[in-house]
Amino acid sequence: MNQTIRRLNIEDDPRCIEYLEITGKGVKYRLLKDYFTYTDIFVPEDVELGCVGLYSDGLLHISTGYEWNGANVIKDTDSVMRASLGHDAFCELVSAGLIPKSEMKKINDNFMNDCQEDGASKIRYTIHRFFLKKHWQGWFS
Repeated sequence: MNQTIRRLNIEDDPRCIEYLEITGKGVKYRLLKDYFTYTDIFVPEDVELGCVGLYSDGLLHISTGYEWNGANVIKDTDSVMRASLGHDAFCELVSAGLIPKSEMKKINDNFMNDCQEDGASKIRYTIHRFFLKKHWQGWFS
C-alpha cells in the first residue's frame, strides 16, 4: 500500500488538516490529526458516530483515524480536501439519521464555502456546485 502524508495550510491555522493518502483500500485518505470547525448546523443534543461528533453549538469534530474518499466527481486538489472531509462526515451523520436530511443544503453550502476559502478557482467552484446540486437535489427540503 502506497502512503503519502500531506499537510494543508500552516500548522497553527485551525483549518489545517493533516492526512495520509491511501491506495488500494476503498478510501483515499486517513486523517492524522483531530479536526475541529464551527458550522451553522445545530443539533438539540450532541451526536457522535465513530470518529465524527457534532455538538449542539455547531462544532464539528472529526477524530484522528477518520477515513474518507475526497471529492467524488472531479480530481482532488488542495482546495477541496478540507471541504470533502467535512462533507463526508456530515453525510455519514445524515445517513445514520442523526441529523435531518433537510440540513443537506447547509452542508453543501459549507462544502462550497470551504472550497472558496481554500482557494478553489471559479471554474472548479462552479463544477463542484453543479455536481453537488445534481447529486443531492432530492435531499433538499
